[in-house]
Amino acid sequence: MFKKNTVPQRKPLSIPREDLIEDIGILRQCEDQQNKLFWCLDEKPPQENKFSQLEQFLKGTNNLEDISNTLTNLLEEINHLKEEIGKNINDVKNKASSINLEHEVNEHR
Repeated sequence: MFKKNTVPQRKPLSIPREDLIEDIGILRQCEDQQNKLFWCLDEKPPQENKFSQLEQFLKGTNNLEDISNTLTNLLEEINHLKEEIGKNINDVKNKASSINLEHEVNEHR
């Protein structure tokens, strides 16, 4: 059911073994070099340029979603107001026509 976990193959290290042993020996002897190594290990690796703006882009995407939701809510509100205004206009027209009818009836008397 579950596959075996496999470690992806890594590229072979391009530094010769002898150079690594020599560098480790220097690190054991020189505190300054040890401090440089620890400083490098504590630092974040440099990001590739194509990913540097990714976080800002994603924030912008979230902002677009919020803006889209706000606009959708405003459109619903506008449609509701249009319906109310349409009803109010019809009420005013009906009242105006009934007033005109009453006025015409009163004139004929």
